[in-house]
Amino acid sequence: MRTSPRPFHPIPPGNLLRRELDARGWTQTEFAEIIGRPIQTVNEIIKGKKAITAPTARLLSQVLGTTAEYWLNLQAAYELDKLPAAASAFERRAAIGAVVPLKELQRRGWIESTDDVDRLERKVCEFLGVQSLSEQPKPALAARKSRVYLAAQQSAILAWASRATQLARRKKVRGFSTARFKKAVADMPRLSASSQGTRRIPEVLGDLGIRFVIVEHLRKTYVDGATFWLDRRSPVVALSLRYDRVDNFWFTLMHELAHVLQGYRTQGFIDDYLVGKDAAQTEDKPEIEQEADHLASEWLVPRGTLAAFIAANHPYYSKEVVEAFAREISVHPGIVVGRLQNMGKMPYANLRGLLTKVREHFS
Repeated sequence: MRTSPRPFHPIPPGNLLRRELDARGWTQTEFAEIIGRPIQTVNEIIKGKKAITAPTARLLSQVLGTTAEYWLNLQAAYELDKLPAAASAFERRAAIGAVVPLKELQRRGWIESTDDVDRLERKVCEFLGVQSLSEQPKPALAARKSRVYLAAQQSAILAWASRATQLARRKKVRGFSTARFKKAVADMPRLSASSQGTRRIPEVLGDLGIRFVIVEHLRKTYVDGATFWLDRRSPVVALSLRYDRVDNFWFTLMHELAHVLQGYRTQGFIDDYLVGKDAAQTEDKPEIEQEADHLASEWLVPRGTLAAFIAANHPYYSKEVVEAFAREISVHPGIVVGRLQNMGKMPYANLRGLLTKVREHFS
């Protein structure tokens, strides 16, 4: 990464010397005679081909009424200005660190560690899929505007998305068909009923033409999932497992699949604060996110069915009752518990044993 080019050309001290001669009506020959130097020397100084030395600076000061330091400073500034405007290794590393959380990416092995700044810059550009660090990485993911991000958070989110893109490009999946996906998506939650079914998620989604990847979230970010397209026929669903609970996993997954169904193929969505104790309320979200929330909830536990279950059992939900209802609708009982807790129908301390972890299924 280089600093921006200077908006001017360095001015040779000879240009100022020419102006001094013109102001006095002296020719170069006359001036050479006055200072006792060859005409060629004066000509080369004026053209910038010869530097002003300390003895010459003293002569100029005596004849022109200036100081020797004046001419030496002009010459030094000119020589410095002619040097390449390259940033130092320290400045370049600092600039790279402003684009990505470098230390964390190197610690995870996403970017190799090297003392060669040129090589490091190339590796970061390759990681982000850009030609230069000033270029915006793709795909562009639209974070909700209601959240205020620090620059460090934004760079970490882009790095997370870039890693998800890398992993997605390595996957081989079947061609995507919107019609086939529409028929299959509502049945996806049935896979939650067993560990074997959960492990099949990458395979099932791949058969539908969807690349499914898991990328652990980076520090200072709160990303739960994202949906984007490698091209108009290649959707990607990425999850972070920020909260390793079966209910959070399945809600995030179905929310991202709702984004696939919405069909915004030139726009990506990044969903942070989607689940967990710090989750944003559905009514506070943009309309497109509200729609994704509603679709995910309906696919997991249909509203009418859940309402009937609540009417028959509230406020007492035993483990046996919840498990029986979950078997009836073919989902993991932890999904039912999560839904009841989210609705305020069950304390968060209840039936926590049903909120199993899922990370182990994707190790």
